[in-house]
Amino acid sequence: MPITDVKASNDGYITSANANYDTARNAIAGNQAITIILYIGQLVTPIYGIRRPFASFQIPDMVSLTAASLFLNGAADFSTTDFDIYIHLSTYSDPLVKEDFDLFDGHQASGAYNGTILNNAWNSVDYSAGWNEIVFNAAGLSAVLAAKNSTLKIVLISKEDYDNSVPTYDEYCAFNSSETAGNEPYLSITYTAPPPPVDVSGISDAILTSLLSLTTAKIGVSSVSNSELLSDLLISRDVQLSGLSNSVLNSGLFFPSIFYVSGSELIKLYTRNHLTVAGEEITHGIIRGY
Repeated sequence: MPITDVKASNDGYITSANANYDTARNAIAGNQAITIILYIGQLVTPIYGIRRPFASFQIPDMVSLTAASLFLNGAADFSTTDFDIYIHLSTYSDPLVKEDFDLFDGHQASGAYNGTILNNAWNSVDYSAGWNEIVFNAAGLSAVLAAKNSTLKIVLISKEDYDNSVPTYDEYCAFNSSETAGNEPYLSITYTAPPPPVDVSGISDAILTSLLSLTTAKIGVSSVSNSELLSDLLISRDVQLSGLSNSVLNSGLFFPSIFYVSGSELIKLYTRNHLTVAGEEITHGIIRGY
């Protein structure tokens, strides 16, 4: 399985400060959004402050996902009291603005939050001035997979912030943002990539016509031309057609396969031990399908 490191983009943190803890924490907008560093946690001096970092990651296409970790490069630890970090999904803006302060899963107008926690336990007692790894849990892996071919947006908040726990001492730390070259936050993912498109350029028009006849007979699609089938036919998984002769194709045993025609017509081909295609019986050989 390939392992890919995806660097963060549109990252930064939003801070909200007030002499009253509830006012600072429950604000619908922070005081400012800052991108040069990522602060996270709560502080009490000189007044109460809540700091929440946000980050986006462009997730590649994939079939499945087995592991994912967020890596943050330590900049400073100001924690008198150590704290856990929680990762949540967010819907924040691009670019990040101070009004995004409350845009994350499970946010409540007051009291404890109830969003899905996407990571295994990580506590600031394990903070390092080098790379800090926060491992995604099962819910986190599902969130990454759901964002394939799209953007995963997350926010990090302290457990004390999540629990609506008023700090007694400062409990926050800092990590480098994507503005620090070489120390950018990144998401490391281990996944199964989808198969590459199958090259069918070596298959004769006669064979393609046979396939077209069979698929149209199966589901009644008659508007797909032979040239479209030739240029756009894709077969799922790791099918290898380019090295097979037309005679093998003509006598192959088709297992359940999925064909995409012209990027729009989905044709499901289900066959058994033998079929008749354009007058020729398919009795042996194998083309592995879905």
